[in-house]
Amino acid sequence: MDKSLCLLAFCILTSCATSWRKQDCIVKQLDKKEFEGVKVLIEGGRAEEAIQRLKEVRQNPKDAKASGAWHYLLGRAYLSAQKPDDAVQAFRQAKDLLPESSVVLNDMGVALFRAGFFDEACATFGALHARFPDDLELTMNLLVAHSMCNLGASALDKAAELAKKHHDNFLVQFNTAFIAFVVMDYETAQFYFRRALALRSGDKQALLGFLYACLGANDLQCASEASKEAVMRYPQDPYCLAGKAMVLEASNDRQGAIDALSKAVSLDPNCALCHYNLGRIAEVVGNKGLAVQSFEQYLRLTGSKDIQVQQKLLLLRSR
Repeated sequence: MDKSLCLLAFCILTSCATSWRKQDCIVKQLDKKEFEGVKVLIEGGRAEEAIQRLKEVRQNPKDAKASGAWHYLLGRAYLSAQKPDDAVQAFRQAKDLLPESSVVLNDMGVALFRAGFFDEACATFGALHARFPDDLELTMNLLVAHSMCNLGASALDKAAELAKKHHDNFLVQFNTAFIAFVVMDYETAQFYFRRALALRSGDKQALLGFLYACLGANDLQCASEASKEAVMRYPQDPYCLAGKAMVLEASNDRQGAIDALSKAVSLDPNCALCHYNLGRIAEVVGNKGLAVQSFEQYLRLTGSKDIQVQQKLLLLRSR
């Protein structure tokens, strides 16, 4: 289940329109005319176009704040394109140019988290939380980061207390569920994902989280129902298809899982988790060519950092 954390991590730690964001020093810079089109592209899911557009924007080396905003937007675009390592590099440069910006610090923490630098993400969110100790969003972000730094039990206890107090807050319920998922308390994760869905019916990430929690709890009927709803609501979404594939695999329908994942990667060739699962299942059924191709794509998308997959590839190629 460890790889499935990658799937859920795409949309957790979401940024709300809190007061500290609205008042941040970067806001004025982002309103500049040269960045208008880029913001539209990022928000519209056209990340690769945004990256290319940013590379065409001429920077003024004498204007550190504008340059910081440029690097910040590049980081946002890389995050949207599921390239967290590149995003981390861009956000680091933005932070050097705009050290007082809490928005940059927060989004750098998100990138660090998604890139797997959990200890540094914890430190980053801790520094940001110290600036705004009463901010609920930042408190939850810090607890999520703690859950990935071997502090899961403590983080879950604190999150559960906040979930009781803020029972009508989707972000609190969702992230409490995620923390429970991280510590493999799947029944608790199911409980809080249900509460999140009650607050935001049909939310894609909450549906996927609920699906994975059901699988973790070996509740196949629950997972199947969640998968059907996710695919019905989002039939062209690769991550919903990836969730469907895991349910099919758990039901011993490996060919059905391969078909679902093949469709997923055709819809989004950059879905690293889809390529990983496709390679893993293809290896099980003896489809060496598909397994090698899928694992190669997974490593390309994730920066070739997964040693276990590298070893799998070596074994497959030697056969």
